[in-house]
Amino acid sequence: MKGIFFDFDGTLVQSLESMFNIYSLFLSRRNIQASIIEFEKLNGPPLIEVIRCLKEWHHLPESNQSLLAEYNLLIDETYINSPPSVGGVKLIHEALKHSYRLVIVTSNKRSRVEAWLDFNDLQDSFDLIVDGDDVNIGKPHPEPYLIALKKSRLCPSDVVAVEDSIQGATSAFQAGLITYLLTDNLGGCQQETKDGFKYIRSLSELTVSLFGDS
Repeated sequence: MKGIFFDFDGTLVQSLESMFNIYSLFLSRRNIQASIIEFEKLNGPPLIEVIRCLKEWHHLPESNQSLLAEYNLLIDETYINSPPSVGGVKLIHEALKHSYRLVIVTSNKRSRVEAWLDFNDLQDSFDLIVDGDDVNIGKPHPEPYLIALKKSRLCPSDVVAVEDSIQGATSAFQAGLITYLLTDNLGGCQQETKDGFKYIRSLSELTVSLFGDS
């Protein structure tokens, strides 16, 4: 049995623009300028860790609990309308046709993931969701993917992971998975291997890589 383990935000769902807007709004309420560099550093870890970082970096006076509740509310107000990533639905259908087991490994909330899957008629496509509440140490630590392997009963050599951040890709790679990293920075090459990751521009490329043109 083979499997594909998907990161959620920015990988399976085109949420990065929405998430950056949420991050920007959260900071603008405090008269703080948003930073793409800072945002990229926050892409991957659980939201509670994101809040801890923002509180420390910007000396925010509110409690972690209060900040987390506010951030979650902002996400819930906008998240559901984020579309699937280009090529994502076809990849899912091809994988299911070839009897792959599909798993989501995310720091996002399970209820939010399930609501998005339901909204996009994908609720029956995935065998398992490993969310932020399932782990003690988030990405880039390998624990999220090690838990996914244990729960799915799949061998690392039979699993492909796909991520959109270095933090997430590091987590999957250190768990022993064949790891694809979505990126726009490939220059003239169609696919490169760097730092152990296989670099792709879209999920459509992964479909071709795994199943060929169809």
